[in-house]
Amino acid sequence: PIALGMISKNGVVARVWERAMQILYRDADRIIVLGDSMERRLTEKHEDDSKFDPEKIEVIPNWEDGEFIRPKDKHENEFAHEHDTVEPFTLLYSGNIGRFHDLRTAVDAIKRLESRGRTDIQLLIIGEGAQKPDLKKYIYREEIENVRFLPFQPLERLPETLTCADASLVGIQQRLVGMCVSSKLYSSLAAGMPILGVVGEEDEVARVLSEHDCGTHVHPGDAEAAADVLARWADDRALVDELSQSARACFEARYTSRHAVSAYADVLRRTARANDN
Repeated sequence: PIALGMISKNGVVARVWERAMQILYRDADRIIVLGDSMERRLTEKHEDDSKFDPEKIEVIPNWEDGEFIRPKDKHENEFAHEHDTVEPFTLLYSGNIGRFHDLRTAVDAIKRLESRGRTDIQLLIIGEGAQKPDLKKYIYREEIENVRFLPFQPLERLPETLTCADASLVGIQQRLVGMCVSSKLYSSLAAGMPILGVVGEEDEVARVLSEHDCGTHVHPGDAEAAADVLARWADDRALVDELSQSARACFEARYTSRHAVSAYADVLRRTARANDN
């Protein structure tokens, strides 16, 4: 709420919250964060606090069910055929359309592609949230044709909905860098989807995409760059296939439940031994 401007950072609520968190961080035996960017932000925020020990921080990413969510050819996907995502190159956003998500950059990228005559590329948004009404109004006002919305789908269809497209969108506002890691990162990797990350340079998603060659990130607001990426992918299906394979390989190497359980068990064992001493 503070980062989003919903609560004044100089107000009473913010000051009480910051003080409470400072005490919690000092007293904790371990502090679990979801990625390197969160570790960096937390360390930098408390660099002037002599009682804060950055050695307490442990990075343990979230995970996805890799048996439930698996890569699937969209040509063999019932949901894709039902909702016309088989023929056009489709970028998928699936999840909460919240205030801290950046979908506007991708919407504007579709607008630019339409102005270039690229009507073969579309954005499908599945979900609900606070931003949805304003996005729909904006799309109607700007007469953008190749952006479509669907409501949340039944959970049992998730393996189909997450694989009904050619690429997945993960968008986080710049001011949220280091404060969260989008869960869509893990589900997209599990689904073997190349990822267009609309995120800041220091965001965890940008690091993963760069290090594992499973997508591309562009800066929030850079619709032209996003349009260029989508056009390149739509024209090079072999590249998309390579990115897809890299996405699933990245998931299996780092983001399964087995990795997370093992990491948490290790932290608990080390913490228990330290407390016994």
